[in-house]
Amino acid sequence: MLFTATGKQVGINMATLMPCHQLLGKFWKVGVRYRQSKQV
Repeated sequence: MLFTATGKQVGINMATLMPCHQLLGKFWKVGVRYRQSKQV
């Protein structure tokens, strides 16, 4: 739907996406570390 509406261009701005992606990466690493520490 978005693909068609924007004239076959994907409407994602990389500058907007990157901080969010970095934040998700940090949360992912914290989650992995937390699970590893609980197993010990």
